[in-house]
Amino acid sequence: MVLRRHIIRVICIIGCIGQLYVATFNYMSFNVRYGVQIDFPQSYELPNIDLAIPLAAYLNQTGLCDRFNESFQQFADFFNISIQRLEKSHYMQSAIIAKKIKVKDIEELILNPENDIVTLIIKQSNKVYILRKYCKIDRYFSNLNIYLRISCRNNSKPIILSTESIATDNIVLMSIAHRMNTLYAVRLADINSNMDSRIRSYTVVPSAANNLEVTRLSFKRIYYDALEYPYTTDCQDYDRNHELNNCIRDQMLNLPNQTLYSAAILSFNTYPGHLGFQRVSDEDFNSIYGYCSRLISKIDCHSMNYELRKDYIDGEVQTTLKFIDILPSIDPDIYYRAYPVTEFIIFFISILSNWFGLSIFDQLIYGTSYCKTCSERKIESANTNNRNSSQPIEEATYSIQPTQQLFRHRQLPKL
Repeated sequence: MVLRRHIIRVICIIGCIGQLYVATFNYMSFNVRYGVQIDFPQSYELPNIDLAIPLAAYLNQTGLCDRFNESFQQFADFFNISIQRLEKSHYMQSAIIAKKIKVKDIEELILNPENDIVTLIIKQSNKVYILRKYCKIDRYFSNLNIYLRISCRNNSKPIILSTESIATDNIVLMSIAHRMNTLYAVRLADINSNMDSRIRSYTVVPSAANNLEVTRLSFKRIYYDALEYPYTTDCQDYDRNHELNNCIRDQMLNLPNQTLYSAAILSFNTYPGHLGFQRVSDEDFNSIYGYCSRLISKIDCHSMNYELRKDYIDGEVQTTLKFIDILPSIDPDIYYRAYPVTEFIIFFISILSNWFGLSIFDQLIYGTSYCKTCSERKIESANTNNRNSSQPIEEATYSIQPTQQLFRHRQLPKL
């Protein structure tokens, strides 16, 4: 019994030390736990609304054709299409001039796209027209697109939309009326976010000229939270994509042959007019991209994305007015969060108690004692059976006793 206890105690010590080593190693490695939380919001912050519109749609067409007529003609001849047909495709025009257009061309030929944003309406119990009162429209450009950001604030604070105050007979959260007769893309963004040039961040909306169109967008908000160094997520509190584009832009401006980065979103009246978007050599670009990627290598600590679903309705009515309706979300908000492993002391003690408290040690003692008892019983039973089989079998004699004495007993002679 004593030997068995010592053997079990050694086994428990080895197992306990191994588990404590793994737990301590994970703790000192600053591992994190990941959790997913689902929440149905009771209110929404009015998000920023970003629009990406083909650049040629808001450049003066007469001036554009005069400056890039040769490029358009070469493209039309190569694909055997007319110049008139090409002029109707703002997206193709933008792609043709993307590598040849300069900052001064954009700033001299630009029209005012803000004039085509008619109004923004919050449709709750009563319609509230907030575009001119609470919102501002900022514009940016790249070599392919004009970007508009509609951001609304109430004295620098976000506008909160309560789901409870939405009228029961009205399923639209807010609506934008506009007159954009061209293909465009839209996205919803967090109020503290930067502009994003990545096309996958946008939802493309087709457009038919002079038709009443309603684009209905429903959304789901997805949050990501990570932890900074020394935890294994090793994130940084910034917008990585924005910083990476800025780094590449600055490095390309430092080249002997200065040029602008085509994936960057640029502000008006900021860059010299002679700068363009000429293509740099693959060697130079790979060197710049590798340098910036190493410099800005950490992931974002916090991000929030709107995942959009689109429903497009063509009213088949001749009018220049179109609508973007944003519906209240029917999906819950999803939070992906990393948590630090802070319960190390509790976990350490629980491991000790499991091995040497009331769990493993006692169960092993009980189990081995039970097995030993069973074995002893089987051995004793087998020994008993063996002893019984070695003894001689006694003969049994039987006699019949009459129930009544009908005859006198006669004594038999002795042998």
